[in-house]
Amino acid sequence: MAATHTATLNPVKITVTGTSENTIDLDALCDGGEAEMYVEWVSGTTVQLNFNDKAITAASSALNTTQTKYIFTYKKSQWVRCKGGAGSETFNIGVF
Repeated sequence: MAATHTATLNPVKITVTGTSENTIDLDALCDGGEAEMYVEWVSGTTVQLNFNDKAITAASSALNTTQTKYIFTYKKSQWVRCKGGAGSETFNIGVF
């Protein structure tokens, strides 16, 4: 199955589609097996995020007007999963 979003730019702006889980493939931005990545809230309600291809749960990280940024380790071939509260949330994501 293909990812909902495949990043080819670094950083890339993502708009969550719907309120179901979306997947983000950052492999094209990752030179080795791992890379540091960041996410930064842009607009909308809360976006739940989980990393290394783990499903969204109540304990997943939340990105919103209060918690606007995260930095995590991205492991190649393990997608980022995200889910919006209203379905039109936007955030930036990139690898460095």
